[in-house]
Amino acid sequence: MKHSSGSKSSPRASELSYSEKGSKGKEIEEPIEEKPIDEKPPPDYALDGAKEDTVTHIEHAETNEEEPPLKPLRRRRRAYNHLKRRWYFYAAGIVVFLAIFLPILFLVIVPALAQRIINVAALPIHWVHILDPKADTVGVSFQASLKVPIGLTVKMDPFTMSLYDQNDDGKSVTYLNANLPDYKLHGNANLTVPYQVDPVLDKPMFSKFMSDVVNNAKFTLKAKSLGKVTAHFGKLKAKVNMKKDITLTGLEKFKGLGITSGQLALPPEDDGVNFIGNLSVPNQSILTADMGNVTLNALSGDLVIGNVTMYHVYLSPGANAIKFRGTLDFMTILQNLKAVYAVQASYLKQGQILLGVTGTATIYNGVHITYIEEVMNALRLDVPTALKPIVQQSLQGFKSNISGVGTYIFSSFESWIKTLDLSALKGNGTNLNTT
Repeated sequence: MKHSSGSKSSPRASELSYSEKGSKGKEIEEPIEEKPIDEKPPPDYALDGAKEDTVTHIEHAETNEEEPPLKPLRRRRRAYNHLKRRWYFYAAGIVVFLAIFLPILFLVIVPALAQRIINVAALPIHWVHILDPKADTVGVSFQASLKVPIGLTVKMDPFTMSLYDQNDDGKSVTYLNANLPDYKLHGNANLTVPYQVDPVLDKPMFSKFMSDVVNNAKFTLKAKSLGKVTAHFGKLKAKVNMKKDITLTGLEKFKGLGITSGQLALPPEDDGVNFIGNLSVPNQSILTADMGNVTLNALSGDLVIGNVTMYHVYLSPGANAIKFRGTLDFMTILQNLKAVYAVQASYLKQGQILLGVTGTATIYNGVHITYIEEVMNALRLDVPTALKPIVQQSLQGFKSNISGVGTYIFSSFESWIKTLDLSALKGNGTNLNTT
């Protein structure tokens, strides 16, 4: 195999040839083309740019690297050293803060919280006793309850509770002062005011209060502490004002009052009493009142036809049976029979009579109790009363003393005849003289 003289041989490659035999048996040599292997590939600009960017980011990362955080021990040491050098500044700041905060705490915050507790707490009253009334004093006791927030115990020093009302000018006027003992309150605690005799400080105002109790279905009891009350909340204490307006159920003019039994006593007893029986006096309030002997006028319309006295009136909550003794003026009834019938006609058709009553005197142990008497004297009650039971009970009483009853009726009829005005009959020419 022959090589061309002008070609150079490469150490890594040689000329390749192959022979073909033609039809004539001659060999034909064809050279194979050599590829240069030592030439460099074209530069990859995208790759070069990426390398440059990578280098740039790495350089920046090296430049922005933060210093490692201080160890906790080292920071605590620095803080300790700082406080050691500047402790007097912090101590002065704490003293100034406490000098400002503690007075605010004890003089403003604690009293405000204590007052808030008293203000929002309800003060329901469970019972009230008004006993042993005298001209200038009255016995008082009552029980209320005060709900204290859970987990809190409140101790209250003794204080005076004023019962007051407002006059026509809107000025508060105290009519009673009640002395309350010390209390230890926890949860829903009771405040019991022990029985005490207190002076009536203002009789007209106390009478106004009693009028509200007797006449209304609901009335308001106004109470406030005389001065401030010292309340203890654990080791803390505060002075608070106690002021409450408490709505209570009143007597509503003795709604439901009625005669449960009654009879005519003929002839009358030595003191003139001719009508005796029992009254049912309802008390729908929480008030227990000792009123003594209460005397009432008995009326038919506006005509006074007698009087009734209720003895030893002691009203407890609920129904009260009270005995009465009275005098019916039959002479006045007969003399005004037409006026009496005009009032009673509609009730008689129903088997009833209408008996009106109004107070005239309230006496306790021989003394007029003016602050109750004024209330009862201003009160007018009309009591429909079944007539049949009174007639039946009266007839049973008459059977035991028929002669006495007959004599009394005859003498009463004779006295009535003598009082009649017969001048009209004389004018018609009728002569009734027997002489």
